[in-house]
Amino acid sequence: MDVPRGIAGPRPDGAGPYPYRELLPLIKQAREAGLGVTIHVGEEGGEYGIAEIREVVSTLRPDRIGHGILAAQDEKLMAQIGEAEIVL
Repeated sequence: MDVPRGIAGPRPDGAGPYPYRELLPLIKQAREAGLGVTIHVGEEGGEYGIAEIREVVSTLRPDRIGHGILAAQDEKLMAQIGEAEIVL
């Protein structure tokens, strides 16, 4: 079975927040295989972007967040990312 190293791409239905929590089993499998984990989140604005980054930080705890530029709009979120040692 192939284990993903990064998660990226448009929302499946194009609307609403992406269900990042559903990826947790895949993320656990990738870590068990010794892979680093990158989640691409927070490059899209709208009402969901910052909330999605929060969910990824608290639930998936990736090694890296690709394109998470919206995090810069939230000081508390940036502190959480730094404390978790997640690379942006």
